[in-house]
Amino acid sequence: MQTKINTVEVCENIRRLRTLQNYKAEEVAKKLGISKSAYSELENNKTEITLTRLQKLSDIFNVSYDFILNAKATDYQHDLKSPVALSGSDLGDDHQKDEYFLQRLFEKLLTTIDKMSTK
Repeated sequence: MQTKINTVEVCENIRRLRTLQNYKAEEVAKKLGISKSAYSELENNKTEITLTRLQKLSDIFNVSYDFILNAKATDYQHDLKSPVALSGSDLGDDHQKDEYFLQRLFEKLLTTIDKMSTK
């Protein structure tokens, strides 16, 4: 079973990223392989976001999914139209390894939470 995420903050972050990167909802929907109405439901917190979809969104917006899950409004640079911290790709090798480790740890945590919630 896939772990699902469904929070208002995450949906707001997705909307902010789309807006700040000058994407139309239709464009992101197409990249995700879903209809515009399905994408609208995602942004408006009317449907659950799977980890697979979260990963696709992080690829589209060129941010880590940790950023999508945890960014606050102050984490965005409005004048640059992009988030403050994109991903470990702009950092050194040690930071990339740390980011990879944290992403895997986060995935395991979500899987554990999902298993616990289904018991």
